[in-house]
Amino acid sequence: MRFILALFIFSLSTTNVFAIGGGGGEGGGQETNGGDGFVAEYLHVFDNLMKELPNKIILPNGKIIFKQRLINGRLESRYASVEYLILESIEKGASNQPYLTPPTITISRTFWKALTLEGKRLLTLHEQLFIAGYDDTDYSYSSAAYDRIVNGQTYDKIVLNSSLATCDEQFFDRLSKADFDESFPSLDQQNAAFYAATIVGCLDFIKLWAQWGKNVNQCILYTPLSAVVQSNRIKDFPTRFEILKTLVQAGALPNLECSLRQSACKMAKVKFEYPENQILFKLMKCK
Repeated sequence: MRFILALFIFSLSTTNVFAIGGGGGEGGGQETNGGDGFVAEYLHVFDNLMKELPNKIILPNGKIIFKQRLINGRLESRYASVEYLILESIEKGASNQPYLTPPTITISRTFWKALTLEGKRLLTLHEQLFIAGYDDTDYSYSSAAYDRIVNGQTYDKIVLNSSLATCDEQFFDRLSKADFDESFPSLDQQNAAFYAATIVGCLDFIKLWAQWGKNVNQCILYTPLSAVVQSNRIKDFPTRFEILKTLVQAGALPNLECSLRQSACKMAKVKFEYPENQILFKLMKCK
């Protein structure tokens, strides 16, 4: 059985709340048409992506993404870059303001420079969907669009996306390591699947990952522990605690930092108040 996973890389790195921190150079922001190389590259990446996107994509829930709406939003918007973006003491990769006149997207230069081309494609797609009027908070639109571009749309892809988003226990009970490795032959693909599980808080898949002896300390944007601490998709504290416990027992390092320089311990200090933060500090043995 072959499964195709939609990548949810940016669920912790972007926001549709406008928050700029740490401007660079002459005051921070730079507008489109102002000689901003970061904005120019952002638009170049997005324009090339649009050449690969079909005119419309029908999602499993029946909703439709229209390419022309994405193109219109790109032409009607204002773009800027700053050295850093900070929201609630957490560094972010980009922000969008679809309801401003004109709609505005701001990019973190530091974050952008650290991304691969694939990461840049995903980031531009996610941001532009908001500008075009699609609420991509749960990444259903961007994951479907990117899957269509990279892999085509298949039944197995829909099954896995749905199972991961809902954390279907029966589905993961049937998923063997051999099937998973065959479906995702590259390490990058496997890490993307695991990262998606940490974002949505899918404990069943995370337990499988640990049982299979796979790496629980890889860096994508955050470490797996940091992703779980920060994720807004995990609504209850007991579930978050159990996921963190599983990762720690599998050897996850709470003080490890990735490109955004936010360890799980630092994030727990910012995101949670007493007594929850103390519970997490003890679990992760934060210094």
